[in-house]
Amino acid sequence: VSFPRLLRVALDLHFVGRPAPMSVYKMGSCLGKWDTLHALFPEAKVLFIKRDPRAIYASQKRAKASTTGKSMAGCVENFSQGYRQIMNAERRVAGEEWFHHLRYEDLVNDTHGELARNAKFLGISLERHDSVTDYFSRIPQSQRHLHPLVARAPVHQRVTRWRGELPMREVK
Repeated sequence: VSFPRLLRVALDLHFVGRPAPMSVYKMGSCLGKWDTLHALFPEAKVLFIKRDPRAIYASQKRAKASTTGKSMAGCVENFSQGYRQIMNAERRVAGEEWFHHLRYEDLVNDTHGELARNAKFLGISLERHDSVTDYFSRIPQSQRHLHPLVARAPVHQRVTRWRGELPMREVK
């Protein structure tokens, strides 16, 4: 039994009665391992959503982990090294037909255009989609506090919110 086959069976069993034309897998442990992921699932496409690292770090500082109740942000230096590793991994696969990245800032500035470009990459239609409310209801209750804006349009002020939150030492 291979891991790809096991994962497909597990997803099929999990979504019995609610079949989907595709599975979306979101997990931080896959970050930077896209070439390995592609080797396991050659037909899969990777959509990497990236954001200004200062905004990510500020968001993680605000957010409390659902398991510990503590800040999700650790040492800014460790965060920076991890972010650099992910960007280096992105450079290795950039240009591959199965890999595409979406900048959060671009999504905020041109929501419709970015959604259309990404839907085209994924081979899906924007006409057929689940409601945002339905998506939010699928987030485990213990993690909903991490996603309070899911049901809203992108908020332009959040792009630069980090400027008023991070001390200059962390920004540098």
